[in-house]
Amino acid sequence: MILRLTSVRISAMDAAIISRVSQETSIPESSVAATIALLEKGATGPFIVHYRKEATGGLDEAKVRAIQERLAYYKEVLAQRAVLIKSLSDQGKLTDELRARIENSFSKIELEDLHHQFRPKKKTRATEAVEKGLQPLAEYFWNQEPDALSVDEHIQAFIDPSKGISTREEALQGAVDILAEWIYEDFECRKALREFLWNEGYVVSSVVPAKVNQKTKYTMYYNRREPVTSIPSHRLLAIRRGCKEGILVSSIEGDSSKAVECILARIVKEKDSVFAPVLEAAAKESYNRILRPLIESQVRTMLKERADRDAIKVFQDNLANLLLSPPAGPMVVMGIDWGKNGDCSVAVIDDHGAFLEGAKIRLTAPPLAPAQKALQETQSSKTESLPAAEGITADTLLVSPESESQTTEHEPQDLVAAVSTEGDLGTEASHEPAADSAAIQDRRAPDEAENVSESSASDSAKLEEMPKQEDGAAPEDLQAETTEETQTKEQEASATDPVHEGRRVLRDLVHKYHVRAIAIGTGVGAHELENALRQILVEEGWNDIMIASVNDAG
Repeated sequence: MILRLTSVRISAMDAAIISRVSQETSIPESSVAATIALLEKGATGPFIVHYRKEATGGLDEAKVRAIQERLAYYKEVLAQRAVLIKSLSDQGKLTDELRARIENSFSKIELEDLHHQFRPKKKTRATEAVEKGLQPLAEYFWNQEPDALSVDEHIQAFIDPSKGISTREEALQGAVDILAEWIYEDFECRKALREFLWNEGYVVSSVVPAKVNQKTKYTMYYNRREPVTSIPSHRLLAIRRGCKEGILVSSIEGDSSKAVECILARIVKEKDSVFAPVLEAAAKESYNRILRPLIESQVRTMLKERADRDAIKVFQDNLANLLLSPPAGPMVVMGIDWGKNGDCSVAVIDDHGAFLEGAKIRLTAPPLAPAQKALQETQSSKTESLPAAEGITADTLLVSPESESQTTEHEPQDLVAAVSTEGDLGTEASHEPAADSAAIQDRRAPDEAENVSESSASDSAKLEEMPKQEDGAAPEDLQAETTEETQTKEQEASATDPVHEGRRVLRDLVHKYHVRAIAIGTGVGAHELENALRQILVEEGWNDIMIASVNDAG
């Protein structure tokens, strides 16, 4: 999942944001800083995971995605900060203390609270009361500092029919309206109420009156009540869909008495003072009329964000399981990767993807050293440059050491002499080629017969010298001796031939784990590796094993 980030950039000085991302994702700050720097340069998540492991400390896709999500959130916070500071500066309300509070805020909800507090206000009951001159009376109750006059005397002093205040109750109500708005503007009070409703509130859903007797797909939500902290995301999303379709109504409910007590604990200095009843009335007015709808809306937003994250995670896991499910069904798979100089890394996994065993093998002959390669080329060129008489090729002159010791001394000399004097005998050879060839065959025939006789006599002597098999020897003993000899020869070949050893290891792994598929990469050496594997499969008779080429995307 690739996130679209806003235009705000994270500078190297924003160490606080890097620290918060590190704490929220449980990733070291050095890895977070390196990942953010790469993202700021335009790198994508998959690129960072596959090609910048040394910079990020080997972070996987899930961790890089988590950093991306938190980075996107804090970019929105920075953008919201800039808008709020500009708005307050234009209004002339920006102070150093307020700027410090904004710059130390890392929550969009908190910045939204500050925006509500200082945004241009519409005409409210509190502003009307201020216009009637009741603000000093509200300050008297807010400061809670008694003087020579009683509370009733203070209230009576603000009764003025010309301003629309004819009774004591009207003056007191105006003061309560002003106090209620001051409570609403208290940043810490809103934060405490939001935490209270999140931790102790309930999501309540009910059916609209017109659908009471109708059975719908939302029947189970007609009268449901679940805690905010533990309601499953799928249920919350279902309730939201029911509300959107006009079948359900929902709300976030909490204990109003506890909420009012939470407010009073912040504003009342002495519970038994003469100011407490008026402040309590102001707290109830503020919570029920102003704070509760705002806090409920913010908690709904927080629930929606959590539900969306959980739904995306569930969809991601389900899709990953679907895409990563074995296309040929569950089976044991061997993976072979072509490495440097033809060395291959082998790994075997079971039908659930668990690692079973690994090895390092070689399936092709190692490259010749420069000196060996030069010597081979020299011998090949010498063999090709030998002249050939008619009816005699260079292969005729290449004899094995055994036959060389058994040939006569005259035959090689005659052949070499015949070849070396080819130029002089060109005319005669051209007239009598058949005669010369017959003569050569006549000269070789007695010697060959003699060689055959000597070879037969030698073989007979060897057979006589071999110890005779004892009477009564079982065929199983002979088979065991043959098996031991075969294993000994294989061990000797494995010790000197890495290709033979590689095939032995491959054969043992296939038989041990009942491998049914071999996966190879598509990079350097893939074609050569595939050819070598196909040759091995044919030679071993593994007709039920398939070879699959897998690219970087799986």
